[in-house]
Amino acid sequence: MGQQQLLLIILGVIIVGIAIAVGISQFGAHSTQANKDGVTSSLVNISANAYQYKIRPISMGGGGGSYVNYVVPTKMTSDDNGTYARQLEQQRQ
Repeated sequence: MGQQQLLLIILGVIIVGIAIAVGISQFGAHSTQANKDGVTSSLVNISANAYQYKIRPISMGGGGGSYVNYVVPTKMTSDDNGTYARQLEQQRQ
């Protein structure tokens, strides 16, 4: 009877260990996906702001149909998910 109880305890510990490992793995996957979703949301907001700049007339501080001179607003350059900046095109030689 003592050996059977010891075997059940060991089996229980193994099952709990596996459950904890699976839980940690699931939490890590969810955290990564939440970060990706946050970055996507931030980039959509920045692109909407850039489009508003493009369609605004130059006389009102916009681009007048062009993205030239667009700068990512300071409030939108950084959040909990990342840091964002405009990448300038390199001139081809």
